[in-house]
Amino acid sequence: MKTYKGYLNLSNIEALKSKAQKSKKGNLFLNVIIYVREEVDSYGNHISIKYDNVGGEKAIYLGNAKEI
Repeated sequence: MKTYKGYLNLSNIEALKSKAQKSKKGNLFLNVIIYVREEVDSYGNHISIKYDNVGGEKAIYLGNAKEI
């Protein structure tokens, strides 16, 4: 099993709060897409996380992670 450590951009997440879905218990969930690369990007990241936008909206990146 591989382990990754990363960060989430809370400012971008807060800006997307209105697009979150509410559960039956009242919790808010944001749909995301997680990209896992075999090769690292120019910053050494293996994983990118972005908001799962619909209708061709501009991609909003929420965070990245590196293998540890």
